[in-house]
Amino acid sequence: MPLSGAVEEGAHVINISGGERAADGSADKMLERALRLCKDNGVLVVAAVGNDGCDCLQVPAAVPSVLAVGATGTDGRPLEVNNWGSTEPKHGSCHIGRLVVTGGVVGGRRSPWPVARRGLRVVA
Repeated sequence: MPLSGAVEEGAHVINISGGERAADGSADKMLERALRLCKDNGVLVVAAVGNDGCDCLQVPAAVPSVLAVGATGTDGRPLEVNNWGSTEPKHGSCHIGRLVVTGGVVGGRRSPWPVARRGLRVVA
C-alpha cells in the first residue's frame, strides 16, 4: 500500500488530496491499518475535507490522527463548499482556497469550485 511504502521510505508528512464520504467517519480496515502505521511512526497525514458543501464526514480527513484541511476565502472564513462533519473541526485547519476548473459541466459550461488544494500544499 502506498502509505506504508512512504513510511518505510522515511516520509515525515503524507498529503492525501482525495477521500470518500463515510457516514460514521471510519476508514475501511486496510486504510485504518495504514493510518495507524503512520501515527505509530510519527508520520503526519494531511487530508482534504472535501468540497461538496455538506455536513458530512470524509475519510481519511475524519480520522482523528489525520490533520483535516479545508479552504477559506480571502477574508479568512471557511468556504461553504467544505465538508465539515462533527469531527473535523476538532483536528482541522483552513487555508486560502483557489478556484479550480473542474471537469464537470453546469448549465452548459465548466464550473469553477474553490478547493483546499493550495491549503494542503501549504500545510504539507
